[in-house]
Amino acid sequence: MGILQIKINFPKSTGILLVVLCAVLGYGITSWFVLRNVIQYSVPRKSLLIEVPNGNRTKENVIFSLKVTSNLPIDSVSSVRPIDYVPIVKKNILFHQNPSFLIWTFLISTMISIAAGSVPFFISKIFELKKKFSLSRKKVWIGGFLYAGLLDLFIILTNNRTTGFYQPPHIIDDFHILFNDGSIISALVLTNLILILPGLVVMFLTGVSSDSIYIGAKNNINDINFSNKESIEDAVKKLKYLNMLLQNTLQIMAIIVVFSVLTTSALGDSIRSTLKVEGLDLFPKQIGYIYGMYFSLFLCIVYIPIYYYLKNNYNGLKELAADPINIPNSTEWYTSLFGDVKFEGSAIENLKLALTIIAPIITSFLPNTFDFFK
Repeated sequence: MGILQIKINFPKSTGILLVVLCAVLGYGITSWFVLRNVIQYSVPRKSLLIEVPNGNRTKENVIFSLKVTSNLPIDSVSSVRPIDYVPIVKKNILFHQNPSFLIWTFLISTMISIAAGSVPFFISKIFELKKKFSLSRKKVWIGGFLYAGLLDLFIILTNNRTTGFYQPPHIIDDFHILFNDGSIISALVLTNLILILPGLVVMFLTGVSSDSIYIGAKNNINDINFSNKESIEDAVKKLKYLNMLLQNTLQIMAIIVVFSVLTTSALGDSIRSTLKVEGLDLFPKQIGYIYGMYFSLFLCIVYIPIYYYLKNNYNGLKELAADPINIPNSTEWYTSLFGDVKFEGSAIENLKLALTIIAPIITSFLPNTFDFFK
């Protein structure tokens, strides 16, 4: 007997349900994980000994004793011993004492929810690009996953390597505040960076896919003989599709990055709301600015080269179509194909694109972003 093969064709709308499911799971799991590991209250330490390297090599390191003061409202009240006949009400008080941390919990859950919801969308686009542009597995893995993986790995390695900065996971561990383990912060950041990996793959694959439009070219686009209007129209249509996909991917990535900047600011506000160290700003607000510029830089690094590569191929098609030797008597056709709808878009679209790229910087410079939550 032969093997019975059953092929199930799911409707395309199923993809919407999958996106929603991943987003809901991302939010639910993150919220559960965060709330499961929070510290409701811990007795604050009175001082902090900090050893600072001395720039003068002939002297030993300098040690400072810094006074630690609690900023939690409840620590302004003296604790009492329980009395037998007085009922004791056991309640969780963390978010009453530190509302900024509640905002951080919501923001980090939302950020991972968006990133998780984008995964099935980006994976479907990877398969779509592979099929539509006949990409080989080698091109997908090397031109997409390898480049995206290396960039993601670089961001992971450099994310918490700022010299001269007291890292939040270390603050949480040293003062035993907010979380049982400071590595939870690193785990959440790592999770988000892994979830955006398919998005980076799509961005890199748009450049790789544009090459397949000109299969057979040895040096440049002009080595191909597009001898009819249909072939040029098809190539232009594919390039515009790639450009639109690139912009849509950038917008989704920018939203995730904006939330990462907001979570950084909220975490800093949560730490400042918990305690104060005399002579040391535990989490300077300028760190939020740095994160905004840092992630905007990587959006530019990935997007701009790919965009101009697509635009260069588009301009090559324009030159090819404008040559009367290749396409005679084609003035009206050329104008309708290239004149009315430009590849680079309108001035308003370019402004929206520029704002998308610098959105993390704008977000980081919003004055007193979380003051109204206090």
